[in-house]
Amino acid sequence: MIRFGFILGAGSLYTDESKSKLTYDLITSDDSTKHWHATPENQLYELEFLRHFKNVN
Repeated sequence: MIRFGFILGAGSLYTDESKSKLTYDLITSDDSTKHWHATPENQLYELEFLRHFKNVN
């Protein structure tokens, strides 16, 4: 069996009990962090990509 590990950042963590706000939302709402928005954004895309696979835990 081949195993892969994926390391994603904190951008995909929820910040509220209703699970409607992500850390990414907080990061992108602050203009002072604009120069590094691409990193959490791409990691969130990676997570969404992985969620579409049924054979990945």
